[in-house]
Amino acid sequence: RDLMNPMSVIPDGCIDILFYCDPERPTADVYGTVLKYKTINFQANCEYFGVRFMPKQETQHFKYSMKEVIDRQIPLADMLKIEPTIMERLITERDFHRRIKLFKEEIGINIFTCNGLPAIIEYSLNKIYSFKGNVNMNQLAAETGYSTRYLRKQFDAHVGMPPKLFSQIVRFQNSLHMLLNKQAFTVWDVINENGYFDQSHLINEFKKFGYLTPTEFIDAVSKKFSNPI
Repeated sequence: RDLMNPMSVIPDGCIDILFYCDPERPTADVYGTVLKYKTINFQANCEYFGVRFMPKQETQHFKYSMKEVIDRQIPLADMLKIEPTIMERLITERDFHRRIKLFKEEIGINIFTCNGLPAIIEYSLNKIYSFKGNVNMNQLAAETGYSTRYLRKQFDAHVGMPPKLFSQIVRFQNSLHMLLNKQAFTVWDVINENGYFDQSHLINEFKKFGYLTPTEFIDAVSKKFSNPI
């Protein structure tokens, strides 16, 4: 079967639910954040409906832990019990806004909890985002009043990865955002703002998450947008 050109994905710490809206073969999968660059193939001439939630969104009723979801594709039916009629309504609904409303009322309510994250995780995530990933783990543990071991344990449970790795991903994403806006920022601006030791440190982190150096990454993105599909 013919496939569209694959979509490139890079680490961002988010979890996605992707619905394949084919009335004859409807499916839904949960995608944990990748830890390195990869590509995902999509079926040509078919409609997809996706839902993304950030690490700051606490979840409940999943049959897998957040750590078990990282870098994996898992059928939503294996993660959460969903009535077949609800799935059918979501797939066949043609209005985008009604589809969003249906997801929130029938599925989202069983995924997202209103109780909120533990205070240590909420504080740590806000700190990491505010400082664009340039956060010292020992200092973060001291500010929360817990040990680094306990902080890591809580991150594994609620984010799915250690706080140091999550911080590196946030820093990588912020650096990439700055480089894509190359009229405003240079590589040295990125190094200085994001706490890299030097250019070699920046390059190594880009290759860790994206397999490419910053220059190669930007060139690849520029070529893709200058030659749209």
